[in-house]
Amino acid sequence: MRDELEQQLHDEYRDLYAALDADEGDDLYKTPLARYGVQCGDGWYGLLDALSAFVTDQAGDETIVLHQVKQKFGGLRFYHGGLPDALSQRQRQMIFGAITFAEQFSDQICELCGQPAVENDAPMSRARCVDCRDARRAVDR
Repeated sequence: MRDELEQQLHDEYRDLYAALDADEGDDLYKTPLARYGVQCGDGWYGLLDALSAFVTDQAGDETIVLHQVKQKFGGLRFYHGGLPDALSQRQRQMIFGAITFAEQFSDQICELCGQPAVENDAPMSRARCVDCRDARRAVDR
């Protein structure tokens, strides 16, 4: 993801993306988010923004910290360091449900541009719209 989009997520959801601020001596520095940033294309920015807003809203005054955000097997992966004990069972279910939904829905969104993705035959292929898929095929030739 482009630095400016990653920065927008960090600025809007500072606690959730706290690992992006981690210093070398900090435990969060060991997380993939601290070391590599958000590891997916710009097309999923809207999905990440909506998911981050929902998770933050559900958490209320509690803090949830992301450890990794990436593309894996063609879909979004959104890993956190665990949910605070103070959250109710309903809050936990809502957060887990939203994460599961976003991860499953991500394969319907082009990871590069955010347009609707087309179905891919290849296992573990990335979510791409027709234009991005065809552009990639032209480069590969």
